[in-house]
Amino acid sequence: MQKKSAFTAILLGIVLIMSAAIGLFVYSEYKASKEPKFEYLSLSDEASARAYIWLNEIEDTGISFEDVKMCMGEFNLELVLTPTQVKGVYERSLADGSYEYAVSQAKVGMEKAYRMVVKNRLIAAGFSGECTDEDIESLMQKTFGVSVEEYLEREEITLLPTEEELNEKYAGEVSNEDK
Repeated sequence: MQKKSAFTAILLGIVLIMSAAIGLFVYSEYKASKEPKFEYLSLSDEASARAYIWLNEIEDTGISFEDVKMCMGEFNLELVLTPTQVKGVYERSLADGSYEYAVSQAKVGMEKAYRMVVKNRLIAAGFSGECTDEDIESLMQKTFGVSVEEYLEREEITLLPTEEELNEKYAGEVSNEDK
């Protein structure tokens, strides 16, 4: 009889432990389903393409799309997926500061690509000396009275869609099947 009681107690203990583990797992899954999720949308190719088109308006650029992509680097737009009251449906929105970060990265990449174009033009014109970024800045100041950054801002180059366009395209409700 004692063996039977001990066996029953052990079996009951195992069942309780298994029930607790399953309960904990279900609770953690439920909790995780209520937390926001994140998606990342690369904007590098679009910014590179727009920069490449603008830069090719300059004669003798000596720059390829791959060169522009290298200068632009890789950057993403962060999207936040917040669960709604409906299971499997999320509200997607741009993360705070994500658009501004992407614009900043695109500008930095465009400045690098523009400096590369100026260097290529100097080489094509027969300049054989060392040409640093500081030399390019000095040349821009002497020629146009502005830095590379100021010159490109003055040109008002659109490297990315507007924040409103991105919100229109990507924000709103999505379900698990839409993602």
